[in-house]
Amino acid sequence: MAQTYEVIIHGSGFHVQTVEGAVLSGFYATRRVRAGDPFEANAHAIAMVQKELTAEEQFGRPEAQPEGASLLVEECYRVGWFMRLLTRAPQGFEFC
Repeated sequence: MAQTYEVIIHGSGFHVQTVEGAVLSGFYATRRVRAGDPFEANAHAIAMVQKELTAEEQFGRPEAQPEGASLLVEECYRVGWFMRLLTRAPQGFEFC
């Protein structure tokens, strides 16, 4: 039976220039997914973020990113039904 998980992903090596001119090279993203187990949840969350990265203009084309760019799962935890009902699914990116 599918469970709901939240997966925290750390992206590094993605160069994004801010309006002020600073270059940011990493981010964190949390995604809520339904999966049969944590391993499936991790794979699904990584695929979601990869799809978002290719759609976002500020990240550029995937081939324009340096070879060292990577996405790593920092944490994966199950979300209970009560919290799932009371909270919205996380979205967006937090740059560091």
